[in-house]
Amino acid sequence: MTRLSSFERLVESATLVARHPDFPDKPQAVEQCSQEVVELLQAGRITAPEAELLLDILENPSWFIGQVNDRRLKATACRRANTTQAFD
Repeated sequence: MTRLSSFERLVESATLVARHPDFPDKPQAVEQCSQEVVELLQAGRITAPEAELLLDILENPSWFIGQVNDRRLKATACRRANTTQAFD
């Protein structure tokens, strides 16, 4: 099993939440995740570009949908976040 970086796990988690089928409390779940991203940024645990990417995923996951190759998905995330951390 591949060891994922914390940023990769955040990308995967945000994508799962955003792509989850609609349910009554989904807007609250997305909002809670968005707040946690801001908290991670304020605590210095993620960079501003990484936070922007995660918030983009939560607000508009459609650009991530259709990405079938995991490595390509990670590369896209890294480019969008302007980092290479996802490959550490």
